[in-house]
Amino acid sequence: MVHKVLLIKFAALGDVLRTASLVPAIKDKWKESEITFFTKKEAKELIENVPDIDRIITYSKGNLGALEKEKFDFVFNLDEDYEACAIATKVKYKELRGYYLKDGKITPT
Repeated sequence: MVHKVLLIKFAALGDVLRTASLVPAIKDKWKESEITFFTKKEAKELIENVPDIDRIITYSKGNLGALEKEKFDFVFNLDEDYEACAIATKVKYKELRGYYLKDGKITPT
């Protein structure tokens, strides 16, 4: 069974790189996984050669709309940014780890 995994990280470029370091552990746990990384445009170049990231989606209204139509098994949002939390709250998932919005406030899982 393929596990669809979404990583969300928008903040500082160094934080994006640190989040990308989770990819090998995710692949180790779920060998049959498809990993999507959702980030800002300026971070894409930093992670496009990271092995095992299957897809990089950069933030835009069009991409956000498409992302909201997908369903993920696991969503990891390690960003306390309000916008990233709003996205984590909107996407469809079976399990969420990290931050999301609850009653409009940033909340950890």
